Amino acid sequence: MLNPVQDTLPFDDLAEIPNASDWCQRWQGRRHSFRHVSEGGFDARRYAVEAVPEKEAKEFVVGHHYSGSFPSARFRFGLYDIGTGEARLCGVAVFGVPMRAAVLTLPLPDLQPSAHHSH
Repeated sequence: MLNPVQDTLPFDDLAEIPNASDWCQRWQGRRHSFRHVSEGGFDARRYAVEAVPEKEAKEFVVGHHYSGSFPSARFRFGLYDIGTGEARLCGVAVFGVPMRAAVLTLPLPDLQPSAHHSH
């Protein structure tokens, strides 16, 4: 079946699905869908996370993210599916510097942006 019918979600009018849910949101080709964990779930043994070069991260994000754009990136990490023996990039996390400190300090008022702490 090329376009499987998506099950009805057990939630109403939520922008996001709670993390403790048995449902997960997937993105591919700039379109999202929700899938139940019974359709395969997530097996961490099958994946690896590694730093990814900016060019590769940008191509993946622009191709799959709903915005079709790539943010200013300070750090980029790829999620690789290694279950078949050959690493295949299947997700990217991008961390950047926000345009203004309030992006971080409004939700995290105790945060001191750009402060270095010694351990």
